[in-house]
Amino acid sequence: MHLKSTKFALLSICMLFISNAMKANGYVTFNFKKNPWNFVNAKKGDNPDIGKFEDGFKIEEKGFTIVNKKHNDTNWNRIENGLFVVYPKNDIIITAPEGTEIYRINIVVNSIWNFDLKNDKYLLPDPDEEMAMSEETFGFDYVGKVATFTGKNKNTIIETITVNYTGTPTSITTINNPMIYPVAVYDLSGVKVGNTNSLSNLPKGVYIVNGKKVMN
Repeated sequence: MHLKSTKFALLSICMLFISNAMKANGYVTFNFKKNPWNFVNAKKGDNPDIGKFEDGFKIEEKGFTIVNKKHNDTNWNRIENGLFVVYPKNDIIITAPEGTEIYRINIVVNSIWNFDLKNDKYLLPDPDEEMAMSEETFGFDYVGKVATFTGKNKNTIIETITVNYTGTPTSITTINNPMIYPVAVYDLSGVKVGNTNSLSNLPKGVYIVNGKKVMN
């Protein structure tokens, strides 16, 4: 009887070990420097409409999403000079797909002076981890499926966002089909005059981009 109990206990431990092993850990990186989505790359000083991420615009990478929310009076988040710019008061909301849970988020900025996001889950890394991280990396321990960051007083200029997660995605069914850039640009007469890559070089005025009027 004692032997059976011991075998049962060992079997339970083995099953628990296997179960934990099967719960995979992984990470996904949003690399804005590489811009695999081919988003419009605005120049610093361009009209806020150029390359703007509309309120609610979703960036997707392997089932994980970043939703952009506009609260700034004049500026939307966008890719600017090859990097992701989050303007003051604007939000970015990172969401994990079904079957996974976020446990850490690392945000790499182009300069330690260009990070100005607030989040109530911020924890300083331990000394050993801090030694391994660059000064431009800001780490957040975060247990959950949704993490929200809000711009504070100045622009945050991001190179990459890496989301570490536990679990195995079970329902990544959404395929990211971003708009194909560059987008054609038309004048108000309907004549094609260029595309979004050359919009800032066109004469100042009002143009039609993706069915909307924009100013350069």
